[in-house]
Amino acid sequence: MSPWHIVLREIVFRKTSAMIAIAAVAIAVASAVAILSLLRAHEADARALAARREQKTLQRMQDLQDSIHGAMDGLGFNVSLVPEGQDMANWLSADYGSKRMPYAHVEKLRAADLATLDKPTAQLRLAMEWPETQWRIIVAGTEGRIDGQARGGMRGVAQQIPSGTVWLGHEIWRGLNLNTNATLTIAEQSFRAGRRLPQEGSRDDITVWMPLADAQKLFDEPDAINEIVAVGTRAAWEDASAIDRDVDRILPGLQTIVNAPKIAATLRARQSAEREALAMTRLEAATRAQLIQTRKRLALLLNGLMAVICGAWIGLLAYGNARDRSVEAGLWCAMGLPRQRIVLLIASKWIAL
Repeated sequence: MSPWHIVLREIVFRKTSAMIAIAAVAIAVASAVAILSLLRAHEADARALAARREQKTLQRMQDLQDSIHGAMDGLGFNVSLVPEGQDMANWLSADYGSKRMPYAHVEKLRAADLATLDKPTAQLRLAMEWPETQWRIIVAGTEGRIDGQARGGMRGVAQQIPSGTVWLGHEIWRGLNLNTNATLTIAEQSFRAGRRLPQEGSRDDITVWMPLADAQKLFDEPDAINEIVAVGTRAAWEDASAIDRDVDRILPGLQTIVNAPKIAATLRARQSAEREALAMTRLEAATRAQLIQTRKRLALLLNGLMAVICGAWIGLLAYGNARDRSVEAGLWCAMGLPRQRIVLLIASKWIAL
């Protein structure tokens, strides 16, 4: 009879101890599987939750960026560049700028494709006494105008004024009681009234907008401009001095005027808040990963403890079985069976179990 046949007969003969040993092994394995399965399920749920939260945060950031771009479009041209040495008191008064700069300046800005400025546009903006009405008005010759109150697809788009046409501020249009396409005379030059601009509550309401070439002809200043307007990009609002650095690199000496400092500060605050929200989300993910590692170490400890307990359980069963069979072992020794063979036969049962 082979040793394994004897082990099998031994297991069948002592069913109770065999079933208890098998139960101990099953409990150890089941505990390990249950702990690891729960740990993996919790880890998967935690990662899914972190991914959803990060996705929501990124979506909120994207929505915020869209609102920022919309707000900036709504501001129209919000950055002005004026010649070096321009008296700002004069600039902010109704007389506007007295100093001039060549049109080539705006061409350099466009060729540079600055990250902080978009749509650089040349303007010649001057105050004048309107001879035909005796009104003091502002004439703005421009290559294009962004209507801050535009809707839909025209929002943020620089619209060119047709040659020979003027767009009138709200108060001028109302004071003249004009109709669309009516003809009016400014300094003995005839223009067609193209549009009545929305009421802005600023000096734009007493401004006559016309093509840059028409304004240069009206003031007899060919190729002259006194202002370059542009739209500040997102990079400009993240760093207040970024515009100055970019402009100084291309056109040293120009002065920068940001026309919406309060809104820019608000946008910077929102951008700071979105960065903090993303940082908090990533910090939360890192904390969750650390907790998962802690739970893994705890699970390994519990599994090891359970294995030790079940191993001790089986060891006690084996010890009790060997002690109960001491007489049987003595008989086998008396019959000439080597002691190592007897130990191997008794231990093989527990190894098999």
